[in-house]
Amino acid sequence: MKRYILLVIIIVTTFAFIGSVAIQFYWVKKGYELNEEQFDNSIIIALKTVVNELLNYQNTAIPEVYRNDKPCDEKAPVVKQIKPKLLDSLMQHEMGDLDVRRDYAYGVFDIDAQAFILGDYEGFEEELLQSRYQTSMTCIHDSSQFLLTVYFTNRSNIILADLVGWIATSVFFIIILIVGFYLSANSMLKQKKLSEMKNDFINNMTHEFKTPISTISLAGEMLMKQNIQAKPPKVSRYAQIILDENARLKKQVEHILQIAVLDRGEFKLKKQELDVHELIRKQASNMQLTLKDRNGDISTSLKAASHYVIGDRVHLENIISNLLDNANKYSPKSPQLKITTINKNGGIVVSIADNGIGISLENQKHVFKNLYRVPTGNIHDVKGFGLGLYYVKTIIEAHGGIIDLESEPGSGSTFKVYLPFNYNDYEKEQD
Repeated sequence: MKRYILLVIIIVTTFAFIGSVAIQFYWVKKGYELNEEQFDNSIIIALKTVVNELLNYQNTAIPEVYRNDKPCDEKAPVVKQIKPKLLDSLMQHEMGDLDVRRDYAYGVFDIDAQAFILGDYEGFEEELLQSRYQTSMTCIHDSSQFLLTVYFTNRSNIILADLVGWIATSVFFIIILIVGFYLSANSMLKQKKLSEMKNDFINNMTHEFKTPISTISLAGEMLMKQNIQAKPPKVSRYAQIILDENARLKKQVEHILQIAVLDRGEFKLKKQELDVHELIRKQASNMQLTLKDRNGDISTSLKAASHYVIGDRVHLENIISNLLDNANKYSPKSPQLKITTINKNGGIVVSIADNGIGISLENQKHVFKNLYRVPTGNIHDVKGFGLGLYYVKTIIEAHGGIIDLESEPGSGSTFKVYLPFNYNDYEKEQD
């Protein structure tokens, strides 16, 4: 998929996602406003119902518990006409019908006296005076003098209570959209990156195969010439070139097939007791010849007192060889490599340091992934398939070990390989 197409898909999907979320929030807001309006109307009706009930409760109809000692006197102050218990009971009943419990304050306010004379209002006088829920005490007394008012301490929560299911459903689907969008975008980006890595791998592999094939073809053409066949030294020389290039091709093919086996998890380690220092000296000696051609050098500081591990000789040799080869390839001038060993945490740590171009922190996160190659800037002659470090990490972990990287751009890199002493596992395998 082309980059601009992927970008268009992500942008369109992002707008669609934002639009869906915005619509969800809009309808939740509209639902809240509708519930708020219904709640306000219900409270006003409830207050008027309380006033009407108070009017109906004349002395003859009032239950004994609420009854005044004297008949109702319409000219008597309202505080003497209505007992607090009656008012509280009616308020509880009406609020209960609206599923509102004791999360409110209420009171009867005397406008002339500028004071509350009845109700549960202490501590909420200012809120009650500013409350939107007020009604005059019509027919109970002078309607212009007394007001019945109520204030809700958690009005928003009461209104939202009816929307909990709707809000929860909206949030649930929004989360699904977010997760789905993230996974989809992440998957597309990974697929694109993987596609680019595979294309790089194919290009590198084609280049790596093309060179020896061309060399073999050229050497074969030379051997077909009569004048060359008459000269045995040249025949031997071209034949050796063909053998060397064929061996190079075989090694590359085996390396690729080996990675395929690692991906399928079908490889099995042939464990035996090995001297890590011996493996290091052997590979360091082999690398010394290559480094001399580049005016480089390799040094060792093998300080580990215990240096025998249980492992696969071929794979461990390949690990050391690959790390040394990388250190050499990514050191542009006069490579200076150093191998050290120490004992740590019941095992041995092998460190391979170089003075190369180094690896940025961003690339360090991906350097052990399959097919990943670190960008080399102005260095264009570094060959490879992006398989080496993936192979190294897989084999080390199969041995129960760990590989770590310390590097800074321009300051070289240090790969640290930890291998445990798995003598117990080896003994069990032998049994």
